[in-house]
Order: sequence, then structure tokens, then C-alpha cells
Amino acid sequence: MTEDLPGAELYECPVRKRYVWQLVRYRPAMKQWIAALHAAANGDPATEGDLVARLGSVLRAAEKGTCAYATSFAAAGVQWGDAGTRADLAAFPRLTRPELQTRYYDLFHARIRERDVNEGWLGRTSGSTGEPVRFFMDGESIHFFIAFLRFLWERHALGPMPRAFSTGIVLLCTLPRSSIYRVRLPLLRGTLFRKLHWSEPDAAGEMERLAPAIVTGDPDSLARLAYAAERGAKIRPKLIASSAFALPPDLAERLRALTGAAVVDYYSLAETGPVAWRCREDRLHVLEPAVIAENTPDGELVVTNLRNTFFPLIRYATGDLAIVEEAGRCACGTHGRVLARFEGRLSARFVAADGRRVDPSQLHPILSALPVRQYQLVQTAAEVRLRYFADAPLETAALEHLVPALARLLRAPVPLATERVNAPLFRPGEKPIVYRTDAA
Repeated sequence: MTEDLPGAELYECPVRKRYVWQLVRYRPAMKQWIAALHAAANGDPATEGDLVARLGSVLRAAEKGTCAYATSFAAAGVQWGDAGTRADLAAFPRLTRPELQTRYYDLFHARIRERDVNEGWLGRTSGSTGEPVRFFMDGESIHFFIAFLRFLWERHALGPMPRAFSTGIVLLCTLPRSSIYRVRLPLLRGTLFRKLHWSEPDAAGEMERLAPAIVTGDPDSLARLAYAAERGAKIRPKLIASSAFALPPDLAERLRALTGAAVVDYYSLAETGPVAWRCREDRLHVLEPAVIAENTPDGELVVTNLRNTFFPLIRYATGDLAIVEEAGRCACGTHGRVLARFEGRLSARFVAADGRRVDPSQLHPILSALPVRQYQLVQTAAEVRLRYFADAPLETAALEHLVPALARLLRAPVPLATERVNAPLFRPGEKPIVYRTDAA
């Protein structure tokens, strides 16, 4: 039934009847995205024209189909036809996070249909970098993540894709009150997408049974994966993709050594999807032509999303700091622009006794075993303070492993203070900031 569909060779597998509409509606687009990402990464000159054409579509959608940009475009003296090249974007105004929040409804395209809304995602950011903001991601933007994973898989020459109807992807999670779900992915050979929380009974054993080909998650959840593998869990994915904040290099190396997987750190925004990925040469390559990345004179990263005309984000100010550079051909073989001196979304680093910055996330296995609901570890000039929300005060014996682990991390003994709080440290669903340093 699927053999006559465009691009059938990419996703050769039988599908349930209720999934056929996804294959018909999104498979051609995903095939085009995979080809476009590879072409840009290989330095194909034609991709610049493709990028400008996509930019024109987004700008037309913004000015002709929304109410959000008319005033700001007019004030800046620009209109959609003024962007004949990517360089012309510098004349366009920025869209800030507060403006995204206040102009939320104005950003929807006038021709959006109920079907488009139902196939998309009405999302809200976690608020970990400020006030949560609402956004809309259309169906093609949601499915783009599958094209992105396929691109990474092929870029690292990992061989055949996951077997049809096997467990293709596991998303690891440590967030409190996080929902757990599973769904079949018709656009990835019908494989299973499973979200797994480390608090589930025998989570490491469940990972062994699932035997996923791809594992995703943030560095905190991946630190638990390394911890489980070091204690004998046989977890052997082919690709590990990390996001949310920077993956510490030592954790990346541990994961490679323990699992044999290709480990890729990528930079993504909830509002747009993936923006850049880190290659084996430690360079963050911008995902053109899916997005245009620029930096302002003060170093702020702004992105224009070229995947979503139903909710166009033009020169969206991320709040992160980075320098966008034309890098030519990287030693990994990838062409294009990179995010250099990227300073956004870094997990807090503690300061060791010798002045070096060290990663406190390696304490996560010890901290997550404490009988508390939530915790936050804060380093000051005089001590390290463990703030926690729990039903009962912590006993001294519960900290017997944490004290020596802190001394090893900071390369000197350090006073550990505890503070029990009476209210949750983090709101439900937000990204917990569990490590913070106030040390110089």
C-alpha cells in the first residue's frame, strides 16, 4: 500500500492503516529535508538559493498572513521583498521573548486550519531561562526531528536504520512529574518511541530490554545512563543525542567508551526545534537551510526559523550568546556556518580548589538516591549548600556518600550545609536548575 508513495525507499516498512495519513502528508517533506541537510553539509552551492527561497516564504507569511510584524516592519522601513539575501536580514527587527508572549495570537497565520492546529503542538517553554513563553509548532516542524535524527545517523555512517517496529528511540528523563508515553513512528520505519523516567522501577533493566538504537535526553539523564552502564547494564545504542544544555566533554567520552555509540550534542530551542549540532571536531554546525542564525553586535544569537510558516519566527532573540562564523569546510567534512564561542545553555560549573571549572552533574546519581522530592546544590565562597524539599529532614547517614564525592569533585574538603524548604523548589513541568554557583 505504501510502495507507490513518493520517497517509499526511505521508509520501507508496512504500516497500520491509522498511520498511513502521516506517511502521505509528511514523508515527502521529510525526504526533502534530509536531502537538503546533507546538501548544505556537503557544501552544495545550490543550497544558498534554497535557503533564500525558504526565507522569502517565511517573510511573505509573516507580513501577508499575520498581524505581528506589520508595525515593526514599517518602523524598521522593511518589507518581505527586501530580503534578497541572508545578509539583508540584518535590517529587519528582532522578535524578543516578551514580544513572542504578548503577540502570541498575532503570530498565527490567517490561513491556518483546524487540521493544522490538531496536527501541530501548542507548546510552552519551561521558563528555566526566564518567563515561560507560548509557541506553536506545526506538523512538519514536529516531524522534522525525525529527519534530523536520520541526518545524524547517516552523517555518522551508522549502517542500516533501526529494524521496522523495533524500539527505535528512547527519550530519557529525570524531570519531576514528567509524563511517560510511547508511540509508533511511521516516518522512522514504524519503530517505537518510548519515554523512560529514571524513577521507574528497574529503569536500567527496562533500557536493556528495549535495546533502543537511538537514545536522547539532557546531560543529567545521560549521566544516569553512564552510571548504569558502569555498573554492568548492557545498553548499546548506536546514536546518543544530547540537548537542553551543554554536554560535558568528559561525560561524552564516558558514554562513547561505555556504549560504543556516536554521541552528538545539539543545540535546540523549544520554539523552533534543532538549530545546530556538534561534530567530532567539537564545532557547532548550524542546521541550514532549516534555520538562519545570526548574532547581534552585542553577541546575542538570533534565529529565523525556516520550517514553520504557520507561526513565523523571524530574527527571534534567543537570549543566548554566540558568534556565528563562516567556517568553510570543517575537518569532519561539514561545510557552512558554526556557532563559535557559544556561551548559552551551559550547565552551572562549580569552581574547584585549583581554580578549574568542574561539572557537578556527575554527582547526580548520588543526589537522586536521596529520600527527597526535589533538591538544588549551590556553591558559595564558603560552602556548598544542599537545599531540598522532602517529607522529613535528612539524616546524617544519608549524606555519607555525598561528602567525599564533593571533596573529590572540588579537589579539597568543603563544608556541606543542608537546608530543608517547605515548598517545591521548581514548578511542575519546568526544567529544574539543580546546580548553581555563586563562587567567584
